[in-house]
Amino acid sequence: MSAVMDASPPTRLRAQCAHVVDNECYIVDPETRVTYRKGKLLGKGGFARVHELIDVRTQQVYAGKIIPRSQVSRPGQKEKILREIDLHRPLVNKHVVRLHDFFGDAENIYIILEYCPRKSLVHLLKQRGGQLPETEVAPLMRQLAEGVRYTHSQGVVHRDLKLGNMLLDEHMELKIADFGLAARVADEPPRQAVCGTPNYLAPEVLRMEGHGFAADVWAMGCIMYALLVGRPPFETSTLAETYQRILRGAYTLPSGLSDSARNLLVALLQSEPKDRPSLTEVLEHPFLRPPREQSGQLTGLLSRLRIDQQQQQQAGANAGHPSTLRTSGMQGAARDSHVPLGDCGLFGTLGRVLCLDKRSSKLGTTQLLQRLLQACLDEIPPSGVPPPWAGSALLVTKWIDYSNKFGFGFQLSDRTVGVLFNDATHLSFSPDRLRLEYRDNHGSMEAHAPSSMPASLQEKYGLLKYFAHYMEENLTEGGDVPKGPARKKKPLVHLQRWMRTDRAVIMQLSCSMLQVNFFGDHTKLVLSAERPERPLVLYVDEQRRTAAYTLAAIARFGCDEALQERLRFALGALHEFAELEQRDLRRTA
Repeated sequence: MSAVMDASPPTRLRAQCAHVVDNECYIVDPETRVTYRKGKLLGKGGFARVHELIDVRTQQVYAGKIIPRSQVSRPGQKEKILREIDLHRPLVNKHVVRLHDFFGDAENIYIILEYCPRKSLVHLLKQRGGQLPETEVAPLMRQLAEGVRYTHSQGVVHRDLKLGNMLLDEHMELKIADFGLAARVADEPPRQAVCGTPNYLAPEVLRMEGHGFAADVWAMGCIMYALLVGRPPFETSTLAETYQRILRGAYTLPSGLSDSARNLLVALLQSEPKDRPSLTEVLEHPFLRPPREQSGQLTGLLSRLRIDQQQQQQAGANAGHPSTLRTSGMQGAARDSHVPLGDCGLFGTLGRVLCLDKRSSKLGTTQLLQRLLQACLDEIPPSGVPPPWAGSALLVTKWIDYSNKFGFGFQLSDRTVGVLFNDATHLSFSPDRLRLEYRDNHGSMEAHAPSSMPASLQEKYGLLKYFAHYMEENLTEGGDVPKGPARKKKPLVHLQRWMRTDRAVIMQLSCSMLQVNFFGDHTKLVLSAERPERPLVLYVDEQRRTAAYTLAAIARFGCDEALQERLRFALGALHEFAELEQRDLRRTA
């Protein structure tokens, strides 16, 4: 390790370790010969910058902490970096950012870290309007407690736990980062130094009594409070007053918190270190216990979703939840199911659904999806394995909820992008970016070329471009998503309505498609009736494996309980959407 820190490496090392080719910067590990391409800047601190580093052979993306050698020439800086590497490198836990490697060249020292594309809890809070519901805070705190319990078991106290040092990977799993202030406390007394971030400092640290494991537990209480309330518990306008409040244990608990949340916060923020719970006790607290799925939860959940379209827009505006995408790729080619239409009772219902008389000719797309799915679930065997179907269907690959200001943006697998604005208007951009379609809040559509957008639509056009750029630069598809089927000479697909619950985001598109992205396990369900004679189901499971089936195959052969449960959830959402659609039809009749 000391060789890496050598401030005067051989001159030839400079040529080996840093190259510029076609304006791309490449970094080479002189020992392993692994070559990294330097990507975008992810962040910067006191004396380091963090960039994406992409292994050119494997295409694996890392976060590279790049420290100029000029910064480590100052007294104590070299030892600080050595200590950070020494403490962090042995830590291997799913809730701790992994330190993969480190090396140096003539100008810099490089620390190769696990890449967390969803940034930090600071960014999450900003995106979500400043606060998170208890249902989302609980799993984050459980993951934090598991990570801290592990680091403590290795004799390491972090000493700087805060929102900014809690990163999120592509699956929104929490990872503890930045061990620059960490210390090993095993076999030695607590370190008597005031270090860390003021709003998260424990009272014993301010009293110069040392920074032991219990100080990390205190910081966890500050993090939990900040997630629920939107600010740390002792934050004031001056540092002196903040310290006084910490020493007095003076903070307030909002009345809207549940009893279990209040109880855990009080336990974590005990002024005396000996009175705070152990990490095992924290993990056993009722607030952090994983929720148990119960069959009756769906009915209760859906009963809370009975809001009309105007209320839905307002609910989205009040939620303030710009979100990050967790998408999945379509992997492997499936075989055609070849289910004969006459072999399944579903198609008796299909005939009744599709052959409409005059009185039922106003059947909406939502009711169509609802009846198809209801017919499938009425016929489905208790269990089974349906044959897969070969083909593709359109799906949402990226989305962002910015309804606290503007609206809900999305990108489809054919690269169409669109925004459903808070005023119920919609603007879409074609995959080739040569055509724009605007729909007013009555559904009337007008098409324009980008160069001839009316002045009245320029602001929304600018917002659409902002959404498109943000999704392109910041959100990933998470896999090889196939391009959706071509839709030549057809109107662009647009978002009709969406709904967000504690469990999922539900999106209904104009192409007779419903998509449900589940937050907890990152599964996704797509129900498509664009070809109503062959409605399709796409399902992405917890391992991000994607399968496609015809609805007829599921009705005939069955499917596993996980998929059945999600189909039932989708049916409940369609019931709610169908009520909205019927109200709209009655108003326009």
